[in-house]
Amino acid sequence: LRDVDFRPEPNQNDRGMWQTFKGMPPHELPRVFAQGLATDLDNIRAGKTLTVKVGKEQRGRPVFVMRHIEPDMVGGFVRFGHERGATLNDLFLTGFLRALIRFENWDGKTAVRLAGTVDLRRFLPPGTEAGISNLSSFVFVNLGRDPGRDFLETLEKVKARVDWLKENSIGLDMHAYYRVASMGIPFGITHRFMRRAQRFQIENHNFPPSFTNLGPIDRSRLTFGERSATAAFCVPPATHPPSFAMGMSGDGKRLTLGAGFFESAIERSKIEDFFEMIVEEIPLAL
Repeated sequence: LRDVDFRPEPNQNDRGMWQTFKGMPPHELPRVFAQGLATDLDNIRAGKTLTVKVGKEQRGRPVFVMRHIEPDMVGGFVRFGHERGATLNDLFLTGFLRALIRFENWDGKTAVRLAGTVDLRRFLPPGTEAGISNLSSFVFVNLGRDPGRDFLETLEKVKARVDWLKENSIGLDMHAYYRVASMGIPFGITHRFMRRAQRFQIENHNFPPSFTNLGPIDRSRLTFGERSATAAFCVPPATHPPSFAMGMSGDGKRLTLGAGFFESAIERSKIEDFFEMIVEEIPLAL
């Protein structure tokens, strides 16, 4: 910082999304594309979808709510999941859906589903140093109108879906589908189409809520000179109403749930209550 003439070396590595397919045999691409198409059609057929009710008015600045979960409780969740072959991610996806059912007094007439994101860097060939880019894609868990009668039944359904996704190029299917479907079309046209498609979904109550596991925080990257961080968490981006999205991050054995929103569309207390319901839904192994 003291060297006024310092110029960092530019990162000129590959920033393209197609690099995530370099390790995939070419004959697998049609299967992955077809899987993405099937997922998109499944999302459309889902029809009206259960979500956290958020108003449409956006005023002021976004605010953020965080719910920290201490190591003792996280340990209980981990043991409960281990007994059933489930990950923390499986448990919190299930807790999210079970809390949503209770929070919105589900009447059984709407689809119980969620969207999330997945880090595609796992598909980069070993030793690849990607340029600065957002190598991520969407995943969907759709339980339809039969989410199970209780937490364990819902967990079984969620785990089955997530395990299947992991075994079938998780996230690459949607990426391949969108990329191929937009080939040869100018970006401006694709962008306008996607915005209109999203607006159509929202207006027809077909847009799912989002829960994203932001993963563990790498403490080696938290550098503040002689000072060291005592705790850390990721702040998810604010969501424009009437959509709802939240995230979860980990710092050692501590977890944090977080959401950004506009109080003109939903009260802070409702987000706080929803977070409490998620935590309450997940059983503890004592």
